Amino acid sequence: MACMLLQYSSGGSLDEVAERGMLDDGVVVMYPGEIGKQFGAVDGIDRIGIKMFHRLFDTLVLRVLKTVVTGTCGDLGNTQTTLLQQCHFGSFVSDMVHLCRFHQSSKYDFGTIISIFIKGTSMRPNERFYSFEEDFRDPYSRDRDRVLHCSSFRRLEYKTQVFLNHEGDYFRTRLTHSLEVSQIARTLSRMLKLNETLAEVIALSHDLGHTPFGHVGGDELDKLLKADGHPLGFEHNFQSFRVLTKLEKRYKDFDGLNLTFATLEGVLKHSYPYKKPFLDGLEAVFALDKHPSLEAMVVDHADEIAYTSHDIDDGIKYGLITFDKLLEEPLCQRVNAMVEAEGVYLGEPLYRHRFVAGIIKLLVEDFIEHSKEGAKKYRKADPISATIDAKEALPVGFSKETATQLKRLKKHLFVTLYTHEKIARKMYAGKQCIRGLYKAFNDDLDLLPPHQKQLLDVRNRHRVIADYMAAMTDRYALKTYHEIYGYVI
Repeated sequence: MACMLLQYSSGGSLDEVAERGMLDDGVVVMYPGEIGKQFGAVDGIDRIGIKMFHRLFDTLVLRVLKTVVTGTCGDLGNTQTTLLQQCHFGSFVSDMVHLCRFHQSSKYDFGTIISIFIKGTSMRPNERFYSFEEDFRDPYSRDRDRVLHCSSFRRLEYKTQVFLNHEGDYFRTRLTHSLEVSQIARTLSRMLKLNETLAEVIALSHDLGHTPFGHVGGDELDKLLKADGHPLGFEHNFQSFRVLTKLEKRYKDFDGLNLTFATLEGVLKHSYPYKKPFLDGLEAVFALDKHPSLEAMVVDHADEIAYTSHDIDDGIKYGLITFDKLLEEPLCQRVNAMVEAEGVYLGEPLYRHRFVAGIIKLLVEDFIEHSKEGAKKYRKADPISATIDAKEALPVGFSKETATQLKRLKKHLFVTLYTHEKIARKMYAGKQCIRGLYKAFNDDLDLLPPHQKQLLDVRNRHRVIADYMAAMTDRYALKTYHEIYGYVI
């Protein structure tokens, strides 16, 4: 019976490795062909999230931790090949993930397979981890369509940006924020002659992992997990990556949406520095010592432009901040001059709208002007990924003056808006909801829905609970809290 056995030993606990969402157990047994279909529930297979393929097993991700790897791989053509017999790689690869792509068509010979095992393999930006049938769409359009139609994207409509979702229909949610980021990112990419669609899908995906109640909800869940002995906690950017690669289930043969490498990289490396403890097991695959694509850099700045402008808009509308105070900031003074040049002045009904449009215009034009040369230097016909050393300065960005003024404005908003008494009180209620749900689900697993209870057989308990809570909308979290505790926060 043709099979492949991969075994590793770790100085740390398996649970710590499992936190990265890639491996949950020390032994993997994969059976290709028809035999593999029968083993979907075998312990150690679903636990690591690697699915059986009846025609092709495309990808195996293995974290090597001071490892002895032994294996026999059959069905690579008609040969039985001993891959590795007690090979010690040493500390050089003790923190690496090796992406091994095996094809029954014997695309790779034995020497190439060994090379991939030892050195890892680079993927092209438009490559996917699982096989698929081509259609009339380009790779990134297909990515965008998959994200737009997934349930995690729809839930963003009822997740908090700054103001709780039920505060009013006017205020931004995670969904409207993502759409605004996407619009700005498309504009910037188009003007810099980058791939507009790649920027669009990264923008639409970048907040899929957010919990209810905004950053406060995610921070509280992170604290709870760490206090419970799970040091990797919760981080919304990585959760977005897990949504795209593991939690969304739309295909029979694999978990996730099977997006391109460039899209996944753009979500995973949304913020610098890229090397973080919970990404340790992904270092070799996604080259955390390299910057992501230029399009991903564009999205990061588009995100900054979007939330700065719309948080001012919402804050003014809600009466938490005033233009009198904002106009003490140099960046806002520049915007005010632009608005007054249009013949609109402070106190007039149109002023807020023209001011918000003006700050977007100023930041977009500044970014384009000061990114042209950097984009031109690295731009190619197709997007580049994992190419520019992360120690190098980003080739795109704002001018020094604007970057300094924007940083100062964001500090002003933190003091006057994000920590405002009215916001703090609402967010405290959100934190109480997160605490209550986490405690309840841990105390009584029967409170979990049937699907989550089934996952307890193949995933770690705390991660199942965290994934379930992170997927909730604000109103569903509050409704569930009310059902469990019998009162409303």
